[in-house]
Amino acid sequence: MTTDKDGEQFEGLFFDGVSSRGERTRCVRESGGDLLLDCGSNDPRRISAREYATIRPVGNSPIVLRLKDGAELHVATDARSRAVFGVGVPRLTRLVEGIENRPISVLSVVLVAIGVSAASYIYGLPLLAKNIAPRIPIAVKREIGSQGLTFLDKVMFMPTGLSEEQQARPRRLVEGLQSIVTLPLMPIVMTRRMGHGDKEAANAMALLPNTIITTDKLVASLDDAELEAVLAHEMGHLHLDHSTQSLVRGSAVSIATLVLFGGDPGVFQALAINLIDSKNSRDHEREADRFALDSLARRGGDPMALHKALRKISEGHEESGLGSYLSSHPMTDDRLREIERYSLHGRRVSE
Repeated sequence: MTTDKDGEQFEGLFFDGVSSRGERTRCVRESGGDLLLDCGSNDPRRISAREYATIRPVGNSPIVLRLKDGAELHVATDARSRAVFGVGVPRLTRLVEGIENRPISVLSVVLVAIGVSAASYIYGLPLLAKNIAPRIPIAVKREIGSQGLTFLDKVMFMPTGLSEEQQARPRRLVEGLQSIVTLPLMPIVMTRRMGHGDKEAANAMALLPNTIITTDKLVASLDDAELEAVLAHEMGHLHLDHSTQSLVRGSAVSIATLVLFGGDPGVFQALAINLIDSKNSRDHEREADRFALDSLARRGGDPMALHKALRKISEGHEESGLGSYLSSHPMTDDRLREIERYSLHGRRVSE
């Protein structure tokens, strides 16, 4: 590139607006703004300042001089061309470039980005799930719950071996709790067997939208007060719509990892869901515990019944394997301490 007394000279690519092929062109911008385009012919083309528009570059992309007939001249962006064509560096671009030239600034931006992403996953996603969950139609929740139960009956559950009288116990206790616990739908209580022999599991779970599953071993292992406490805990999950929130979180994580990592997020999706749900499952268990303890207190029951139930179940936890009740209920020792605090001081479990 050279400069002469008549104006500033630049090398560029000329596009005629018809084909996509660019032609090497020398451009002279005269002091009044007119352009002289020399594409190698003996007769340079003159374009007045009124016959073209200057398009501001994005980052280091070329400066585009767009002619009225649709043709364009692309000029490399540098300090001189910016000054000549009046397209100075935007403040935001200068800020970004300043950050890029300072390693400590780059590191700070990366750390902030990681922090914001983690906070969004840990706190923003649960908040989003809480707002979306109530808006999902009951019919959709029924279908999800029905398919979930069908799947569990195929891979995990077996028909109950309890008598009709034994199966009626959890149903009767739930009916009693309904006098103080308001649920959107009448709860349905079912009993299933889970595991064989020494591996038989004491478990209870809540399925969308209003189903509570108790296992044979759980019903046989607990007295009425203890079983009522566990059922109050599961009713807490239904009342607080934890299953729907978990579903929304999982769907959001799947979409996010699909966008970030492409068609098969694989291990990244599994890791993200595990990291999020490990925290939120603990939060959900604490919330369900608080719900159960408050419900038992209003009913005049003993809050320590939940403590006793968890201790009984945990005694056989190691032998019962991953299918046990406590496998999806982390932080058992912390939960027991919170229940003791509630019982001793007559106050809600701490947040």
